[in-house]
Amino acid sequence: MNRLMCLGALLMAGAPVAGGLAARPRLAPNAPAVTFARDIAPILYSQCAPCHRPDGAAPFSLITYADARRHAAQIAAVTRRRFMPPWKPEPGFGDFAGERRLADTQIRAIEGWVEGGLVEGLASDLPSPPRWTPGWQLGEPDLVVTLPEYTLRPDGRDVFRNFVVAVPGSATRFVRGFEFRPGHRAVSCRICLW
Repeated sequence: MNRLMCLGALLMAGAPVAGGLAARPRLAPNAPAVTFARDIAPILYSQCAPCHRPDGAAPFSLITYADARRHAAQIAAVTRRRFMPPWKPEPGFGDFAGERRLADTQIRAIEGWVEGGLVEGLASDLPSPPRWTPGWQLGEPDLVVTLPEYTLRPDGRDVFRNFVVAVPGSATRFVRGFEFRPGHRAVSCRICLW
């Protein structure tokens, strides 16, 4: 059973990877080689690893070079389409704390890394990988609300579902934060709070 407090969730069986990499513009011919250690790891660590990590909500980790190399074409495709990282608000309609949108330069760096042969780079350029505490990332919650059980068909498309969950009590509450914990890692959960 998922232990989540949700206003809305998008359940995905996996991110589709459509289209090839050949249709994009190339990087400048004299630009230095894009490397995982210097250029890509910082992007993945800040924008992807909160979900794409061991025991994270996403179905695979992107912490190591081997992880990223295995999913490189998929990373390039889904970031180019701005499908990942998941961030629904349209640009130009207000600023949000913790915005998870990639800059155009970051997307071009990922494409350049894939086009350039997935160069690993120097170990000395690699930043320290992020660390997380086990369990609840925001501390022990005051309230845990569980979603109703839902089965996603294995043969269908991605499904957008809104779950309405009653929050017990009638007193006014001040909320410091929300944390969402999917109960099954094979299915991703993307939460939209508006």
